Amino acid sequence: MTDDDKIDAKLRFAVDSTRPALKAASDAAHEVKFADEDEADFFADIELASAVKTLPYLCPHNLRVLNKIIDVLFDIHEHGDVEPASIQKAAH
Repeated sequence: MTDDDKIDAKLRFAVDSTRPALKAASDAAHEVKFADEDEADFFADIELASAVKTLPYLCPHNLRVLNKIIDVLFDIHEHGDVEPASIQKAAH
């Protein structure tokens, strides 16, 4: 295992440990109700613009962390999973 692999494993472990908190935050955010799809799209555009506006101020290291967090949020959105897939596979 290379040093990069070890660092990536540490990063994945740290981000995976936040899954329950990210799931709770995602659930809370999904409580927001929009009048229609146009309103939802409008607020999605605002959130995206706000995120993009701050990205240039993050160092490459924190951009890597952010990408791992986005991966977790995608998993939660697509599958509702709190545990990472690697843990789920080992449990079955």
